[in-house]
Amino acid sequence: MLVQQGQPSGGLRQEFVEARGAGQALWRSYAAALEGLDGVTLVDVDVERSVPHLCVVLVAARDRDRIFRTLRERGIGVGTHYPPNHLQPAFAP
Repeated sequence: MLVQQGQPSGGLRQEFVEARGAGQALWRSYAAALEGLDGVTLVDVDVERSVPHLCVVLVAARDRDRIFRTLRERGIGVGTHYPPNHLQPAFAP
């Protein structure tokens, strides 16, 4: 990385610094909203050292529809980001 004088955070552009802060704050707000939700396990990340673009949770397959409804009722967007490998065409027999 080329570091230029006068740039914050060791050469990071101000726009990136602001976007990183916004992403970290958003992840924390999702984590707080998910806290205590039965059947949901947050896949924790170190938001101080990363810029999370997803807030990943683990749920049991039997509970997925109920949990999706509950999250949507709380105003949290939810969806299956990646289908399981065995359902992807690349892994078809």
